[in-house]
Amino acid sequence: MTVIFCDCNDVDTRNLKAIWRDLDAKVIELSSKTNVSQEEIDNALAEEKDTIIICGHGSDDGCFNPEKINPGKIKSIQQLMNIDNFAISSRNAHLLKGKKVIGIWCFAAEFARKHNLEGFYSSMFISNKMEAKLLNVAVRSEDEINNSEIKFCNILNTLLRNGTPLNQWKETITNNIQADSKVESFNYKGVQYF
Repeated sequence: MTVIFCDCNDVDTRNLKAIWRDLDAKVIELSSKTNVSQEEIDNALAEEKDTIIICGHGSDDGCFNPEKINPGKIKSIQQLMNIDNFAISSRNAHLLKGKKVIGIWCFAAEFARKHNLEGFYSSMFISNKMEAKLLNVAVRSEDEINNSEIKFCNILNTLLRNGTPLNQWKETITNNIQADSKVESFNYKGVQYF
């Protein structure tokens, strides 16, 4: 198992570490403090023969590389969406073909659909109050969002530990939605298996 962890140094991405907690995984961590080359990322993807977990922040164009994104220098969405700002993008999506991929970032499912990838993916995933407000999803507090994300990551960890086939993950996750949580309903119902 290989993990490409795009750590944006925020609570949203730090929570993701629970997905592979106590599992035997090769973790490649990208952050503003690391210096991992694109070649190292691509080699890790190519060498992994089984499960690849990719998580962080992103878009339907891929998962952002926090080493490349300097919020003080990015002045426009077009600048942010430059392919050089992505750890995973159209330039290396082919390395994910035929592998068991778990992609957890905003719009990972749309990225997978674009590139005909198999696996389990999140769609838009509310990880803070600003996103909830933009999506008109009522939340009680930032803690509700944070606890929902932690619960989601713990469920994924259990599914990995138990060797549950990816095609059963969506049902398991949607069965765990807390009835009165609009954020869980939004996030958990957005997951996709291809």
